[in-house]
This record gives sequence, structure tokens and C-alpha cells, in this order.
Amino acid sequence: PNITEINLNNINNIPVSTLQDYGTALSKNTHLTSLQLVGTKTNDTILKSITEGLKTNTSLKQLNLETNYLSARAIINLIKNLSVFSWIWKF
Repeated sequence: PNITEINLNNINNIPVSTLQDYGTALSKNTHLTSLQLVGTKTNDTILKSITEGLKTNTSLKQLNLETNYLSARAIINLIKNLSVFSWIWKF
């Protein structure tokens, strides 16, 4: 079976490298529709990886990054790219 939702909410000890791998994996994933990263200590480095992975992903419909360590600059970069990622319904 294909995984369509990953919920890592409030798991605050996930290594940065693991969260970056999730971002990288988005570029090749064709089944995931929801990625929940609330309170995971996601930072700008991780968000950059997610943003890059989303450039070729067309299946993700929901991305939740509430309550993390993200700068305004990183969020603005993601939002600018949301026009390219027109398939994301909820952010």
C-alpha cells in the first residue's frame, strides 16, 4: 500500500537530517497527499529542502508547519513558490 499521509506532529527529537530527507523524498513521491510537521523544530534548512522537493511533487495537497523555528524569509520563499505549487490546497 502507498502511504498518503505522514503525521509527525509534536515529535520534537527528529534529527534535522531526517526531516531534510523527507523534503528530498518529496521530489520523487507520487502518493503522499498530507505532510504534518507541527512542533517538530523544523527550521529554515529543513524548509529549504521541503521547498526544493515540492518543485517536482504534484501529489501533496496539505503541508502543515505550525509552531516551528522558521524565519520570515524562509516562509516568504515557500509562499512565492506556492504559485508554482498550485496543487497544494492547504498551507
